[in-house]
Amino acid sequence: MAHPQGADEADEDHLRTLVRRQIREGTDWIKIYVDAPHGLGPNPKPAFSKESFKAALESGVLIGNGSDIGVFPHGQGYQELEMLVKYGMTPLQALRCATSDASKLLDLQNKVGIVKEGMIADLAAFEGDPSKEIKDVRKVKFVMKSGNIYK
Repeated sequence: MAHPQGADEADEDHLRTLVRRQIREGTDWIKIYVDAPHGLGPNPKPAFSKESFKAALESGVLIGNGSDIGVFPHGQGYQELEMLVKYGMTPLQALRCATSDASKLLDLQNKVGIVKEGMIADLAAFEGDPSKEIKDVRKVKFVMKSGNIYK
C-alpha cells in the first residue's frame, strides 16, 4: 500500500508522524524526492524533510524513484537520484530505487526492473560508474529502448 504525499504535508512533525504510520502499516514509499520547494507563498517548504527520509530509509521500507517530473526540466531526472544519495542512500541504493525497487512497487518485478533473459529491458550505459559516483548518471553514452538504439 502506498500513501500519497504532497506539499501540504511539509510540516516536519507531521511528516515524522506520517513516516511512523507508514512503517507500521508496511507501506512502501514512492515520492518525488527532489530538493526543491513546494507550496504557495513567499516561503514555500520542501515537500519532505531530511528526517522523514532518513526514518524511511532506516526502516527498510521500499523507496521508489519518482517520475512526476515537474519540479525540474525534462531530461534532468538524475537530480532525484543525486538527492537520494545526498540524503543518505548509497549510489547503488539510489539506482535500485529507479530500477528493481520501482518495479516491485509497481508490481511489475516479473516484467521489468532488471536485466535478465525474458524481461523487458531498456538499457543505458554511462561514462564512469554510477554505482560508486551517482553524478556519473549525467554522462550518458548509450541508450536503448524497446530494442532501438537512441544514443
